[in-house]
Amino acid sequence: GANTQVGANITYTAGQHKWFRIREHGGTIYWETSIDGVIWHIRQSQANPIGVTALTVLVGAGTYGAELSTSTIKWDAFNVIPANNQVIPYIGVWEGAETGFRMPDTLAGVDRLEAQLGWHLNILHFYATWASAFGGLNANALHAIHKHGAIPMLSWSPSYGAVNQLLQRITAGDYDADITRWAQGIASLGFDIFLRPMWEMNTTSMNWGIGVNNNVAADFAPAWQHVYNIFQAQGATNCLWVWCPNVEYAGTEPVANVWPGAAYVDWTGLDGYNGGTELPWGGWMDFSLVFNNTYFPSYGNVVALAPT
Repeated sequence: GANTQVGANITYTAGQHKWFRIREHGGTIYWETSIDGVIWHIRQSQANPIGVTALTVLVGAGTYGAELSTSTIKWDAFNVIPANNQVIPYIGVWEGAETGFRMPDTLAGVDRLEAQLGWHLNILHFYATWASAFGGLNANALHAIHKHGAIPMLSWSPSYGAVNQLLQRITAGDYDADITRWAQGIASLGFDIFLRPMWEMNTTSMNWGIGVNNNVAADFAPAWQHVYNIFQAQGATNCLWVWCPNVEYAGTEPVANVWPGAAYVDWTGLDGYNGGTELPWGGWMDFSLVFNNTYFPSYGNVVALAPT
């Protein structure tokens, strides 16, 4: 037999390392972790010196200092890889009532809401623009969300005003400096985030939307892919990319026309709004009325409804 030892250490965080697996592919063994059992991140790899027919995993824990002899460490749960098509629900919130669209100064509002609901929120969702600085409040808030045990979802917008053919300008590299700055900052975080750029692109309500400022559907996928490739080049592989059109209604672009491609998307999303009496359209609508009119083919990605 053969014995190969490969050392790798990561700081364990319950919200980020809920799953782990060891697998072999193409002559290499990979150790990977996941936040959801669906999207996996490689933590260590080793060329396989021999054919593997069986694998034994030993899990242990210890301390760096002296402990009382009666101390115990308990492993109370292990997650196994979910079966195909198993739904893993995440519950999130946008704390817009207190912070507007920006990052929060404090998570006190989240603490209050969790106490009222009686459960922990998995995703905390906030907004930032490409032109804003990554550091300061934005970076501090992302770290605070991670420390809270939740995953940040960042809706990230190219809010440059009424730029003619904005999507083409993105692809041409006009905003590469801003994109690169954020990619480098996110890569430095050391934990995963959901990144939701250019959401609701199939509507005319956004300056990157189809039909606005001479943007056309054929321009969207190249712009998205350009941004994605910059993040990859900067090592920001901790981004989970959320492609999120709006539900279709009269005048919107069919969602299939703005699909960037499976290689560029981790989660597919769909925005829909039941405004009740608070928004100036539609009145109260149940879930089926909001979402059933949109033809939304399965692209083989995890699906999110963010926001509703």
